[in-house]
Amino acid sequence: MIFYFAIGKWVEEKCAFSYYTVFLNQSVSEEYLQDPIKEAGYAIGPLLSANISNKEMKFRRYAISALGDIGYRPATPVLRNILFDQSEPDYIRADACEVLTRFN
Repeated sequence: MIFYFAIGKWVEEKCAFSYYTVFLNQSVSEEYLQDPIKEAGYAIGPLLSANISNKEMKFRRYAISALGDIGYRPATPVLRNILFDQSEPDYIRADACEVLTRFN
């Protein structure tokens, strides 16, 4: 148990990019798309928040929703920009609003 808490965080941070790569390149049904993000946990948050501004990102809606699932609050400014960007599709803006609501 001590090993997990001492080394676990370090391992999660080092594996976050691998989980992100799996998330973008997976070929699974819709209900399993967010699994790599949930397994990576909080450590994948910086990668997701840096890339969700890209309107061409694959599985963007799932990435936005997963930020709320993992509770990555530092993504709030990026989500706020998406919410108030009139050029964004309504469903993307609604996803950002839902995550911001979860953050309070």
